[in-house]
Amino acid sequence: MVQYRRFVMAVLSVVIISQLVLVCGVSAGDIPSGVTTQEVKAISHVPIGTHVVWRDGIGYYGSTTRLQDGRPVKLGDIAIDADYEYTLTFYNVGALLGTKYQTAVLTRRWVAQGPGELIITRQQELDEAYQKYLATNPKVIVPKPVGPEGELAYKPNPGSRPVFQPETISDNLVFSGGPDGSFEATNAKTGGRITLVVSADKKSVIHGPGLDCGELIIQDPEAVWRGWDLVEGDGIDVGARFSAFTGQVEVLLPGDKEWKLAKPGMALLAGTHIKTMEDSSAIISFGDVGPFVLKPESEVVIDSPSGPESKLKLVAGNIWVNVKKMVKDGSFEMEMNQAVCGIKGTTFTGEVRKDGTSTLKVIEGTVAFTAKADGKSVMVDGGSMVSADQKGLGTPEKFDTVKETAVWDTVKAGASSPTQAAGTAPTRKSPSPLFIAFVAVAILSGLVKKNRQ
Repeated sequence: MVQYRRFVMAVLSVVIISQLVLVCGVSAGDIPSGVTTQEVKAISHVPIGTHVVWRDGIGYYGSTTRLQDGRPVKLGDIAIDADYEYTLTFYNVGALLGTKYQTAVLTRRWVAQGPGELIITRQQELDEAYQKYLATNPKVIVPKPVGPEGELAYKPNPGSRPVFQPETISDNLVFSGGPDGSFEATNAKTGGRITLVVSADKKSVIHGPGLDCGELIIQDPEAVWRGWDLVEGDGIDVGARFSAFTGQVEVLLPGDKEWKLAKPGMALLAGTHIKTMEDSSAIISFGDVGPFVLKPESEVVIDSPSGPESKLKLVAGNIWVNVKKMVKDGSFEMEMNQAVCGIKGTTFTGEVRKDGTSTLKVIEGTVAFTAKADGKSVMVDGGSMVSADQKGLGTPEKFDTVKETAVWDTVKAGASSPTQAAGTAPTRKSPSPLFIAFVAVAILSGLVKKNRQ
């Protein structure tokens, strides 16, 4: 009996832990769902017109007789005019998708301007002529010719244009990610900061102090930034985006009269209404405030830009909010039908019923809850809930935070499900793995009970 009971508990524990990993695993809440992670190259050509010596793929400053470090040129060296080419390699998502994608590398290489000329000493030419003469006149004895020391001769390079190997300028640039991202690193030689930023037109990367690499042109910028900034309508882009959604989710943009289907990655401007239909849910990132999650049949309004005074309005239904961090002395306010909530960093849920009753449940942290009807306020701590209606403020009471969190984990998992095409009408879904697991546990429990009998 004890073994059966332990087996059932083990199965239940594994299932719950696996579901928590699936739901709460690493996510890209600040990356629009329509963005494809890809490696990017930005290239610049800086005209130098410098005479260099090519040797085994390496370029050296110098003359036709000696390199800059004093070494003499040798057979096989190529004298050539060359310019610099810089290449910045990075991932478009940068640090937004974790440390794996945040590092950018800047390299530089010489680019040959023409085929160049093969450097040959005058003495080598004389030696070759002498050997050829001896081959045709073996019985003739003549002294070996000696050319003037340091005298050189040039012959056109018979091969293709020489290719120079790149050298690394910086391999520790950290890219913040996205079309408004920046690159930061410390110059190992000088100790100064190296800074680059994506240009305003999103087509290039511009260097700051510490570099002289020119303007690096992003290769195929339309493909690189596709899905990052789907802005429709007029208004302030507050940085809110759909992280994920399932079923039919609609938006009403500022100035529009008709609702539109949500699109992955679209910009949710200040004043945008978001509505989830039956069997639909959505996860929305909102700068430092988000993410927040909407249950089916809910409506919310993004009321003002994220920043020192961020605002959100729950019109109907249910919302889950995790205020991750706030700027110093900043605040976040959520308005409901019959109450206003003031938050400074916490996790909570809000509900507006059809009769207008507004309910707050604080999972973690503290929220100031003010009823509109009578103006009374109460500080609500984690594990407590309170409601307000047309009569005024209700009495706080306790609730089960574990149970509440589990309910919202299921909603988040449903919104992130890849089986439902975004922006389409909901379809009948198969039972979730969690539901199947609980059914399995119930069956096992029945077997245990039957065995006891």
